[in-house]
Amino acid sequence: MPSASAAQELIEEGIPAQRTIVVPFCVDETLFSGVAPLPASGELTLVMAARMYPGKGQPELLSALSKLRPRYPGVRALLVGDGPTRGEVEAEIDRRGLRNVVTSLGRRFLAKPPEPDRSNANLSGDAGVAGIYHWSRRAESSFLRLSDLLSERVVKVDDTGSASLHVAIWPFGHGEVLRRVGKNLYEAPGHTRMAFVDNGSQSYFAVPALRLQRASWSLDVRWIGPAVAVSTAIVVLTVMAWPIGLLWRLWRKRPWSEAGGDRYKYLAVRLVSLADAAVIVAAVVLFIRGSINPTIFNDPLDHALVVLYALAWMGVIGAMACLSVAILFWRNGVGSRWSRIHHSLIAASTVVIAWLFLTFHIAGTTLIY
Repeated sequence: MPSASAAQELIEEGIPAQRTIVVPFCVDETLFSGVAPLPASGELTLVMAARMYPGKGQPELLSALSKLRPRYPGVRALLVGDGPTRGEVEAEIDRRGLRNVVTSLGRRFLAKPPEPDRSNANLSGDAGVAGIYHWSRRAESSFLRLSDLLSERVVKVDDTGSASLHVAIWPFGHGEVLRRVGKNLYEAPGHTRMAFVDNGSQSYFAVPALRLQRASWSLDVRWIGPAVAVSTAIVVLTVMAWPIGLLWRLWRKRPWSEAGGDRYKYLAVRLVSLADAAVIVAAVVLFIRGSINPTIFNDPLDHALVVLYALAWMGVIGAMACLSVAILFWRNGVGSRWSRIHHSLIAASTVVIAWLFLTFHIAGTTLIY
């Protein structure tokens, strides 16, 4: 959290103090000391520079000023910014009789913003901005890194030089338009400027207080999502069909194979599929619950995480066993052709899922998250 008071609010909501870290805002306040004269005794001007948008807090500030004004007549406020709720803010200033106390300046620029550069219709110089990006953050060693997939964005560039920002997990439709205002400079809705820094594989969009970093192909959700979805479907359907096939063979009094070793291999593959399916379902439930109530990521969750990690590691190790079984079944002609194809699909699916578990720390080694 950016301040001790904000961290204290988290602690009061149930987050352990030892898991709460204060990371201050990166503004050196000493750079601005002495620039303006100190106000006279009893005078104070509050400056709020923010977009006028629901949740930004302008109405709350006006409410506080109306209560402070009788006791502190020297208090003034300066509102800098514009947005969809400006009309409501202006009306609130008049309703509370604060027009001689509050000055609303609207949007202000240090310089006139440049007009879009249309000098080159091809604009090939900005073609490099297209690609897959994710919000940069500290490297995470816990399963929470999986949330990085959901934050990925795709940037597309058209032949006019305008770009569009899409959610990578569903990169269809028009997306969020990024209007080109200069070379490698774009404006997002809400007048937010995004500067593209071309640095090869380390290229990124610089956004106020954030960085949209280019993601490598190995972390591209556009192929990870479908691959994991198909693999999950295969292992889940395999687990669901397992008892049905077992009952069918018992009724027909025909074992899957006459060789006991082959039956054990068949059982091992199903157990690995069961472990994978259980981990995926548990991870999805955990993320849904965590998005509703983040305080569940707390000490009482540790025992469940240990079980989740153990099953995930079973899936990782078992993936190699499934691959070996599939190869042996083809080499020795075990089972029908369909059965061998099925085991090959299971092997490929468990390998994909094992990669997911390792890359995104679902097969974890830490209880710090």
